[in-house]
Amino acid sequence: GETVPFSSHFIPTDENGELIPNTELKMEYHFYDDISDERYVFEVYYKYLPVDDDLLYVKNRNVVIEEFTGRACVFCPEGHMVTNSLMETYPGRVFAVNIHPGGNLCPASYPNLNTTDGALLAGAFYVTGFPSGVVNRTTSPTDMFSIELDTYDQLSELAEVNVAGDVVIDEDYRTAEITVKLYYTANSSESTNYLTVMMLQDSIWGYQSGGDCNPAQGTEENYCQMHVLRDIIT
Repeated sequence: GETVPFSSHFIPTDENGELIPNTELKMEYHFYDDISDERYVFEVYYKYLPVDDDLLYVKNRNVVIEEFTGRACVFCPEGHMVTNSLMETYPGRVFAVNIHPGGNLCPASYPNLNTTDGALLAGAFYVTGFPSGVVNRTTSPTDMFSIELDTYDQLSELAEVNVAGDVVIDEDYRTAEITVKLYYTANSSESTNYLTVMMLQDSIWGYQSGGDCNPAQGTEENYCQMHVLRDIIT
């Protein structure tokens, strides 16, 4: 049969141009953790799967807040409080990704939370200050007050595509099997859509400037960093 483009890869189709169920493509992604000096290999399988009934219904959008932050940023713990409050108010609907892109406000000393992917995102979004964030990638980087308003707006919008995901981690073999399903309930405004899967890490303890103002996560000298971007897998 033919092939059709799918996020820069290809998935086979039948003679009618339809996706073939259970067709599987394997891709490999490599991640290096410079803190532990360990390397990880992600084997990603793209597969066209039958759709769950729950994905068929039109729903409101969920929200992903990509928050740009740094350990030497004295006001960033206040930003953490804003996104934490939104996630607590809308559990399972609002998700934060804390991005440490490097630079003067993101020291590389232990624990080094900087990532190359974070630097690329900060450049792509023209981030000029911390704390700031992007909501569902529909806005330019804004202050945390505006992020609250943008979040409320996005939660009231209908979703064009429903997304479901599941991950199974094998700690012995240090592997993760990630399954993502998508179902479009409306036409996308863009001709090409991309899928981004991120790996986050919680409970990383260390110094955080201004940490005393957010006692829920610790103190300035011993602060618990949450939902930290470690790698973009796809």
